Amino acid sequence: MMERADGFPMRRYRIALVAIAIFAFFPIVPTALAVTLASVNGCKLHEGFTNPCVIAGSDWGSALYQMGMTFWYLVGTVPLALALFVCCMIVLGVHRGSWPNRTNQP
Repeated sequence: MMERADGFPMRRYRIALVAIAIFAFFPIVPTALAVTLASVNGCKLHEGFTNPCVIAGSDWGSALYQMGMTFWYLVGTVPLALALFVCCMIVLGVHRGSWPNRTNQP
């Protein structure tokens, strides 16, 4: 990825914004994994209570239930990520506004 013609380090801000998005939605990963494992092995998974789920001879019901409940962390991560996004955009705007315009200089 190339830098802008005026040398502004936009890459750092893009990386920060991608990291914020990953942080916001990461709790979906274990939930999706739990749902996939439960459905592949014919187990019932829901938010009410733990159901037995035997995979390879051992009961994984409790672990799948806990993994399935991690989507509730979205209640905390999404607002925090939104605040981080707003802060990052403010810093970007201030940084970009104070950056000297070097494209017109010889």
